[in-house]
Amino acid sequence: MKEIKLLRNDRGITWGYGMPWYEQFMSLDKDDRLIAKLKFLKKYGFKTTNFMFGEIVSVSQERLDKIAQYIHDNDLSVNIHVSFDYVHSTEDEIKAHNDKAIKELYRLTPLLRSEITHTGANAGHRFDDEMPVEEKMQRLSKGLAPVAVECAKMGAHLCIENHADFYVSDYIELIKSTPNLYLFLDTGNTYFIGEKPLPAFIEAAPYTIGVHFKDHKVRPVYDARPIHFEIDGSPLGYGHVPLRECYKIMLQNRPMLDKLVIQFEMIVPYGSNDPINCLEKSIEFVNSL
Repeated sequence: MKEIKLLRNDRGITWGYGMPWYEQFMSLDKDDRLIAKLKFLKKYGFKTTNFMFGEIVSVSQERLDKIAQYIHDNDLSVNIHVSFDYVHSTEDEIKAHNDKAIKELYRLTPLLRSEITHTGANAGHRFDDEMPVEEKMQRLSKGLAPVAVECAKMGAHLCIENHADFYVSDYIELIKSTPNLYLFLDTGNTYFIGEKPLPAFIEAAPYTIGVHFKDHKVRPVYDARPIHFEIDGSPLGYGHVPLRECYKIMLQNRPMLDKLVIQFEMIVPYGSNDPINCLEKSIEFVNSL
């Protein structure tokens, strides 16, 4: 495959790869899986990915120095995914987590050249009948607020992903009540929670600084019990998620002109064992935008 360069800082966008990490993508470094991810970025023209908080805070200083050097030498960045169960934890547990997270983010953010900080709700879902959605959002807001303030000071603003758990509108209410918190929009997860993608994208755009660019093939299944909505993977641009329209909406309505991180989240269709072909088709689509 010839060398491909994705759109880099065109209109303030940083293109990246989020997940999944198929073994075919991890062959570039047999000794260090984090370095293997970075080498994959470089090979295919991506500029950013995410590391989980737990996996990066636990590495030795020698290994961290090696990772940071590779990031700087190759003009890459890594965003840290840090999340916690604020809904079910005590105040003391929340404070202990936030104190540790903020301390480590101040240490790691400059080394990894993080542009954003990524989080999730970890709060069940809006249909679990555990407690009212509004109460969950209030607890999340209170817990996330101190981290959001410090991430803004670091220049790597905190953004929360719609992780097939709550509506985009639920997250927007959370963001409105939490200073310095933004949205990380997963384009495919709208289908998982029963939202129409395009209206959700329009609603999300003014609060979005990070995106999982993901596509799906979908169909309703009436002749099975329980009746359900079937969702499969797809190369980007070949499924039923209106990604081309989403891209335009994000560009025209984003809250920060200089910060929009868009990462491939590429789910290979069921039965396929060729993620490289799926990746090539996805890159071809993105380069047509």
